[in-house]
Amino acid sequence: MQKNNKAICLAVLTFVSASFVSGGFCFFGGASQVVALQVSDRDRDETAALDRDRDETAASDGRAAVIQNTRSGSAIGFGQFVDAVAECDVLVLGEQHGNDQVHKFQLKVIRELFERGIPVAVSLEQFERDVQGAMDDYFDGRIGEVEFLATSRPWPNYGTDYRPIIEFAKANRIPVIAGNVPRRIARHVAMDETLDPADRPFLPRSTSAPEDEYYLKFRQQMEEHMMVDSEVKLSSFYEAQCLKDDAMAEAITDFMSVNSHQRKLVVHLCGQFHSDYGLGTVARIQQRSRLARIVVVTMEPAAAGDEDDSSLSARAHFALRTSSSNAAGRDTDTARDTEATEQDSTSSEQNQSAPTNRVEQDAAENDSVDRRRD
Repeated sequence: MQKNNKAICLAVLTFVSASFVSGGFCFFGGASQVVALQVSDRDRDETAALDRDRDETAASDGRAAVIQNTRSGSAIGFGQFVDAVAECDVLVLGEQHGNDQVHKFQLKVIRELFERGIPVAVSLEQFERDVQGAMDDYFDGRIGEVEFLATSRPWPNYGTDYRPIIEFAKANRIPVIAGNVPRRIARHVAMDETLDPADRPFLPRSTSAPEDEYYLKFRQQMEEHMMVDSEVKLSSFYEAQCLKDDAMAEAITDFMSVNSHQRKLVVHLCGQFHSDYGLGTVARIQQRSRLARIVVVTMEPAAAGDEDDSSLSARAHFALRTSSSNAAGRDTDTARDTEATEQDSTSSEQNQSAPTNRVEQDAAENDSVDRRRD
């Protein structure tokens, strides 16, 4: 690889229609469009830089995660990755829930974008639309962390995986979008039950569940991981899945529209089934904002290194190859989320609102400090 400030061109693809082919992304709508972002070489030895990036992203087992450009199949340094995504409108980090390397990488990306002076916002699947007020109140100091946790229904792994991101955003006044549809609503849809009229404001303005490529992949996941005893039940589960995608897409594009003068880069965190292959949430963002430049990152355990490169390039623009073994994996994320919709809504939300004792203790201590400061 040549140095001396020769620009490296990493092809970052802009979706005009979120369609894929086996060899990579496919473009429709007028002329095919590829946005070539110029990535300047650093005044450093690139091999040493890549080694440092790997060290910084390493998990507790001492092994490192590696960022891969799926188009070329080559590993790239963290700085090169951020250079490549810095000009996009939406950066979708499709995660394996519970993978510690993934969550460290998410925070690292957000921090680096912020420190480079790039206006950024964070959108999360892990918080639901009806707790946006609690999120805003917490960020503005109107409530403390104890009350925030009690009212926002954080995921059980919030303390280890998402709290560092939320606290970094809060400390630096980075907007956070609670993007998902409330789980109780998804449950009602999945169970084909009547919605509470009070919940209608939290529905996306439009939603659809076509029997397309996304449906076929969803069906495959359900058949592999769950007992779906009827076509009607499968259809209802799929409608609930699409409802979540439409809710997250709408929350993101509404934020982009309202804040268009600020040109904030939205970093969206979601399970990778919502974003792989440019389907799910990604396709619905593109439907609502046809010119949005979207970059998708997927996560893949290093053990899956024998996956065909063409398959990986069809899934995303970049892949974080992790060494962690505690990941749920893309094959189980959808089944786990769908299975949760069958649980009683109240008990599910109570379970989610019970974070670890450590988080509750930290929150209480933080609130005490805040009160003394005031």
